[in-house]
Amino acid sequence: MVRIPPLNWLRAFEAAARAAGVSQGARELNVSPSAVSQHIRRLEEALGASLHMREGNRLRLTPAGEELARRLGAAFDQIAAATIEAQAGRDDGAVVRIAAPAAFARLWLAPRAARRNRAGSGPAVTLVGAAEPADIRVVEAAEAPAPDAAALAEDVVVAVCAPALRASLRAGTRVTLLEAPDEAAAWSAFEGRGGLRLADAVRIAAPDAWAALEAARLGLGVALTRLALAREAIEAGALALAGPTRAEAATRFFAQRAGASGRAGCEAALAWIVADYAAAAEAD
Repeated sequence: MVRIPPLNWLRAFEAAARAAGVSQGARELNVSPSAVSQHIRRLEEALGASLHMREGNRLRLTPAGEELARRLGAAFDQIAAATIEAQAGRDDGAVVRIAAPAAFARLWLAPRAARRNRAGSGPAVTLVGAAEPADIRVVEAAEAPAPDAAALAEDVVVAVCAPALRASLRAGTRVTLLEAPDEAAAWSAFEGRGGLRLADAVRIAAPDAWAALEAARLGLGVALTRLALAREAIEAGALALAGPTRAEAATRFFAQRAGASGRAGCEAALAWIVADYAAAAEAD
């Protein structure tokens, strides 16, 4: 029978891997960096495999580390979902369900929802798919989709890439643009800025903004995103600004109660989304 390493070792490794740094992972878990480092070292000893290499303050995963981090992330997501569903089963009004576009949900909403639920600072929230029943829906549009929709703070669009790719960018370098649908016009503001020459760039179509950002994180090219969505990934060293340019966004996000949902905590959760996004959208 396979002996599973202690959960705190696995949790420490997954958090540090996802945040691309021991200090950032320790901050998320509310423990010391030395404790996280010790857990990772013991995990490697138990598995008999090297999972990472240190590069300054960043954590660079080995192929074995990347695969383990991916599987652990999915497993912890399932644990979190099961816990939230159990809470919902105990009290149908205990959890506020939020549906949002993929990039908004995964980059901005998911980490904040996890911290909020752990802290118990308000009604628990969970993310649901676009086709599932929801209490709050976040949409991206040029105008408010309904009179009662709350407009989230205006944000700016930035170009991002993997830190290693940013270091190699220089004026005249041919780059690969990772284009999500309807982004072609937005790229014009970045022509010639930060070493981005777009006239002869290789353009790869991504199915959505989230896929473009994931490809950028892996070093496959440069993608556009809202600064508020990418701020935590940039601060963690998982992404880097490809240049100093900030462009005005043609659309904005709106949050609104879905239908006649009367679930307790909706108003508090809606106010939390509006306030936290305003803080994240503040330009440096």
